Amino acid sequence: MAPRTGRYDGRNHQRCNVEQASTRERGRDRAGELPMVRLPLSPNGIVEHLQRPISATELSEFLSLLSNRRRCLVIISVFTLGPDETVDLRTLSQQIAHVETTKDPSEVTSDDRQTVYNNLHQNHLEQLADANMIEYEEDRKLVGRGSETTIAGIVLAAVVVILQFLRPRSRDSS
Repeated sequence: MAPRTGRYDGRNHQRCNVEQASTRERGRDRAGELPMVRLPLSPNGIVEHLQRPISATELSEFLSLLSNRRRCLVIISVFTLGPDETVDLRTLSQQIAHVETTKDPSEVTSDDRQTVYNNLHQNHLEQLADANMIEYEEDRKLVGRGSETTIAGIVLAAVVVILQFLRPRSRDSS
């Protein structure tokens, strides 16, 4: 799959020289784009990554991508794929429609699937691909793992665990 560029471009994270640092302090790199972010793939990488300053804009954009349920379902589906595996958009749409409608997979209607398909294709997949959370071959309608799929999946898993912990418990289960 051809790499995409976007604000969270995993290929552009490296230590910058003084000239690059001064332009990034102003909020833009030399090409006029917002600075690129590469998120870590391992626990040690997370610690190292947290030591570098992250702008409020970068954090906001990352969290914004994870704020939509369909985008989260795409990330979770792709997170389960192997490194070289892909899923076609039709199958992905069927999986997501199944989750959203809570119907048995065989009971998901073509209208349910088509609504999800169009929404993913028109709104969500390109955003996730631009952030390298997935790779999307638009011409072949194939979705695969991006360089940031792992960290996005870890963040989503952590959020689920935190929300489970914060969920009010009944007095009987204490």
